[in-house]
Amino acid sequence: FWGYLSDRIGRRRVALMGLWTMFICCLSMGFATDLVSCAIFRFVSGLASSTIVVTTLTMIGDLSPNASGRAKNVARLPLIALCGSIGPIVRGMVSESDKSSGAVWQRFPTLSSQIACGTIVLLIAITASIMLQETLPFQSEPRADTANYDCEKAAFLSDNESDMPLIRVVESTRPDSISINQFLQAPSLLILLSSFSLLSLHASTFDALLPHLGHSSTEHGGMGIPCNWLNITVLVVRGIAGVAILRGVPQLIEKFGLLKLYRSVSLFFPAIYVATPLLALLAACSTLFAALTSTTAILAKHVLAGGASVLVALLVLNTTPDAFSAGTVVGMMQVASLFKALAVAVSGASFYLSGEFSVATTNYALWTCLSLFGLVGAALAWFVRERPSVDRDFPSEVLCWETCFDAEGNTES
Repeated sequence: FWGYLSDRIGRRRVALMGLWTMFICCLSMGFATDLVSCAIFRFVSGLASSTIVVTTLTMIGDLSPNASGRAKNVARLPLIALCGSIGPIVRGMVSESDKSSGAVWQRFPTLSSQIACGTIVLLIAITASIMLQETLPFQSEPRADTANYDCEKAAFLSDNESDMPLIRVVESTRPDSISINQFLQAPSLLILLSSFSLLSLHASTFDALLPHLGHSSTEHGGMGIPCNWLNITVLVVRGIAGVAILRGVPQLIEKFGLLKLYRSVSLFFPAIYVATPLLALLAACSTLFAALTSTTAILAKHVLAGGASVLVALLVLNTTPDAFSAGTVVGMMQVASLFKALAVAVSGASFYLSGEFSVATTNYALWTCLSLFGLVGAALAWFVRERPSVDRDFPSEVLCWETCFDAEGNTES
């Protein structure tokens, strides 16, 4: 919905609407004292925060001058997303510092953390309201000199006979935005979204199962990482992965191409899910080597997951024939990522099965599920196309066609 709306009223309005709504929800949630009110404010806040994800990626597509610049800009997002991992740490610090305060904090136990969160959101909202500019090109009013411009006379004037430029856009008509139903009839987009949904599913499932698989013994198919070190390990690994994606993905795209790189990355996921428990089992005799192997596997997974998300974003932006439909496609991409919510179901099933079967059987079953999800996603990646085609994906009447004339300015030719 937010992507569809940003194609109609502009990216800036949707982004500011989401930021100010998040600020109001943060303060309101601080005064909530029951589960129902907390759930309502959390739902509205999550709904508003999705505007930032959609408009950020869409505005990057609008502002990037070429494919190379777009790849470099999108590759920054995984490293920027690392700032979200610091939020729970700051919230814990604020909550601990106000634990012994007066009756206000005892009556509203989440108020202190929500004030800290709301302050950060308020600063971002104020900065965005002042500095953020609209990137969606709206149809402007025709200028007076354009209205009186004689195209036939200008076509026969040389550079010395006219001070006006030889190339001028006399009229620019905004094309109609492609509807969601028309996008859903494009086979290449549906295959791409299906591949991305499976990618989101097994990547999120790995993250959800990491507390269980991480602290399990390597002899039982686990990774042998103590719980006390797991959070800090993941935080450091995500930072290294973000830097690696920022430095490596744009160069790899120029060298191998966008589509070939995405297919290769999709193949590495099932390989990691198969190799990680086997290498950890072989390294069971050495605690240090087992921890190093498991940490390397987590690093590889985050590099591949972040890199794949960058590649999918670039492929999605390539799907849009114009800027007036980019928000709709990016919004559909975010809807496809909702399949990662099923990771909670897989985690709950593993908790239930751990009481019925042995820990080793449960762990190896989870690695098998991850490998199967990765294999299906890799198979779908081979059917993904880099760009849509006319008639096969979009009917010709849906697109806005323009006629261009190329005239040489050199009189000697």
